[in-house]
Amino acid sequence: MRHIIKPQQRGDTLIEVMLAITIVAIVVVSINGIMNRGLSLLQLSVERSQVRASMQGQIDALRYMRDVRVAGGPAADWQNIITNKLNTGSPQSISEQPNCGPKSGSVQTFYINESSTAIENYNSSNKPTSPPIASPGKWMWIEAYKVEGHSSVNAIDFAVRACWEPPTGGSMQHETTIVRLYYV
Repeated sequence: MRHIIKPQQRGDTLIEVMLAITIVAIVVVSINGIMNRGLSLLQLSVERSQVRASMQGQIDALRYMRDVRVAGGPAADWQNIITNKLNTGSPQSISEQPNCGPKSGSVQTFYINESSTAIENYNSSNKPTSPPIASPGKWMWIEAYKVEGHSSVNAIDFAVRACWEPPTGGSMQHETTIVRLYYV
């Protein structure tokens, strides 16, 4: 009779299985962390885009007010800015501030109401609701600074500012756009 030689059958040990599961778990947790970080950055990018769009709306409204004045139309809103809202000096950075809002109480701040296109005083206690992103009058405001040094040129630097707390957590986000508008 012939003996049939069977190859030696050997299974995986418990230690080898546990090691494989541990490696797979580490890889899955790492990928999950990377994906979460990517989603947070995506959310922040969307928020920043929305804030910039609202800021651009404020700038467009300022340009419209200036253009109406230059064209000889009713310029009550533009005159209100020149008479009541101008600050001295120049726009400063707000990125070092721990809280959201204008740097000091002496700075005249306002925003342009989206529905009535009227100039309204900014109140820093008006916080954004849902979504918690800055919008005109809610952690978004305008500061106007008379450009000094050129007596023959009438110009105003408008600093449109916004800050907000990201819903994903983290540090306060700031955005500022400065535009210089000339007028006669």
